[in-house]
Amino acid sequence: MSKDRRPLLILRPNPVAQRSLYHAAALGLNAHSLPLFAARAIAWAVPDPSTYDALLITSAQSLRLGGAGLRQLLSLPVYAVGAASAAAATKAGFEVAGVGNSDGKSLIADMQAQGIRSILWLTGRENSALDGGTAALQVLPCYAVDRITPSDAWQQLIREPAVIMVHSTRAAQYLAELIADARG
Repeated sequence: MSKDRRPLLILRPNPVAQRSLYHAAALGLNAHSLPLFAARAIAWAVPDPSTYDALLITSAQSLRLGGAGLRQLLSLPVYAVGAASAAAATKAGFEVAGVGNSDGKSLIADMQAQGIRSILWLTGRENSALDGGTAALQVLPCYAVDRITPSDAWQQLIREPAVIMVHSTRAAQYLAELIADARG
């Protein structure tokens, strides 16, 4: 059991915030889920899968929120960044051909080394820029992660010193705006 009782504030959107909360609590941390973002599906048009060699998944959110259009892409092998994305792809019925353990850039390099020349990347509306290198990379947003107003517990928990778990550059920017006057 941890002796440090400073709160750990988990800002990730659900359902991943709840998984982080579970793991933190198992470590004896004084953890609180305070999502600053909510993920939602957005409309997207399914392209012809025959024009791609593979599907790139950098977030399990693509598979959780991609909707019925995902079924039309089941013929494409999936290359997933991380075990969680790979597990979500398998659960959705995809064949996972590769799992990266670093980032999208490294995974794309691995894909190119395996002869992949045309990649469809299902991603969020806001995403990190990735370069397909020698492969053609089509970026296709199928979900959005939008800012939300902090919960009522937010003000109470940030009054005192806390450890804050930030999951992205956007989250860090939003956090900076929210605590601008209290920083330091």
